[in-house]
Amino acid sequence: MDLARKKSGGQCYGITFPLLLNAQGQKFGKSESGAVYLSPHRTSIYKFYQFWINVDDSDLEKLYKLFTFIELDEIRTIIEEHNKNPHLRVAQKKLAWDLTCRVHGEDAAKRAKDASAILFGEMDIREADAELLDTLSAEIPFAEADSIIGGPITDLLVLSGGCASKGEAKRKIKEGGVYLNGVKVTEESKQISSEDLLNGGYVQLRVGKKDFRLVKFRG
Repeated sequence: MDLARKKSGGQCYGITFPLLLNAQGQKFGKSESGAVYLSPHRTSIYKFYQFWINVDDSDLEKLYKLFTFIELDEIRTIIEEHNKNPHLRVAQKKLAWDLTCRVHGEDAAKRAKDASAILFGEMDIREADAELLDTLSAEIPFAEADSIIGGPITDLLVLSGGCASKGEAKRKIKEGGVYLNGVKVTEESKQISSEDLLNGGYVQLRVGKKDFRLVKFRG
C-alpha cells in the first residue's frame, strides 16, 4: 500500500477479508489438503462438485451467502428444507449444482451430478452415455483390455485390480460382494457377453460397497 501510494502520489485503499474457515476451524486454501481450484486441470469438475456435496451442515448458510447470488429468503428456505432431512443433503446438492454451473457450465455440471448419482446408487449406470462414462473413468480405478467377450468375470476382476487372484474373485462372488453394471453376480462361472457392454464399450465392476472400477474394451 505504501509503495502504491508513493508511486501514484495519491490515496490508496485496500479491502481485506477474514480467513474463510470451516466448522473445524480449518482454513479454505491452496495450502490445505483437499483444496479446490477453478481450473479443471487442477481440480476435475467431478471433484469440484463433490467438494461442495461434502461440506459440513454447519458451514452451509455461510457458504451460500459468500459464494452464491441466491436471495437471503431463499437461502433460509433451503436451509429449513435441508434441516428436515439432513441425510438427504438437499442443501449441499443445490450448492454444488449452483457453483458448478457457474464455474464450469450447465452441461459439465450435469455430467458431474450424474457421475455422483451413479457412484452413490441414485442412477442406473446402464442409463449412462459414453461421455458420462468417460468422465467416470477419470475418477475411479480404470483399466483397458482387449475384448474378452466369452471370458470369465473372474479374469476381469483380477485385470481391473478389484481382486488379487481368481481365488479371491470366486470367494467374493460366493459372498455376494461382486456387482456387474450394478447387478449382483451370483455365479462364479459368469462369462462376459456383448450384452454386458455399456455405451462406449465399458463395464462397471463393484467389489463390496464402495470399490468401483471401470474397464473399457478395445476390441
